Amino acid sequence: MKNNPYKVFFGFLFVIFLQTGNFLLAQTSDTLTTSTDTLLISSDSTATNKKKGPKVRKPTIPWKAAVMSACLPGLGQIYNRKYWKLPIVWGALGTTGYFLVDSHIQYVKYRDAYRSFVNDSLVLPGFEAYASNSGGLKSQRDNYERTRNILTIVAAALWTLNIIDAVVDAHLSSFDVGPNLSMKLAPATMFNVYNHQPAVGLSLTLSFK
Repeated sequence: MKNNPYKVFFGFLFVIFLQTGNFLLAQTSDTLTTSTDTLLISSDSTATNKKKGPKVRKPTIPWKAAVMSACLPGLGQIYNRKYWKLPIVWGALGTTGYFLVDSHIQYVKYRDAYRSFVNDSLVLPGFEAYASNSGGLKSQRDNYERTRNILTIVAAALWTLNIIDAVVDAHLSSFDVGPNLSMKLAPATMFNVYNHQPAVGLSLTLSFK
């Protein structure tokens, strides 16, 4: 019995079709596996990026903070990012400066009134109450002068403290206050070498992990 050439031809095509289908299926499976691996790697990279540590602020420079606070009180505190100190600095210096200027103005008024009364026997407007009491003018002048001088010293001290505070904060900006630093304060028993008796006190322990 002869083989039908059509059957052989179609059988051959069927085998080729099956082999092609298997090849395409294998390629599709490999592509899906590669895509899945790529997605997993991307997810891991994203998770790694999200787990970055907290941003570390750049330490401030002490001499720069000192110059800023010397030029304008509070500017060094702004440079150190200590914004909560601004009301304290400006409030202290502003209040002192207000009373200093007021005392100086009153001093000048009483000084001129006293000079006018002593040199020209002239009573300036607003000082009629001292027409027969030049000693009162002199006393008021001296009081305002003394107050002005004291407030000048106070203002200078506050200005200096403002500079010192900025410098100290700048130095401490590089101090490690992270989670690896811990401090423990606990009661402790110590031996007093002076009276040779035990004594109770406190112990401070710093640990660096």
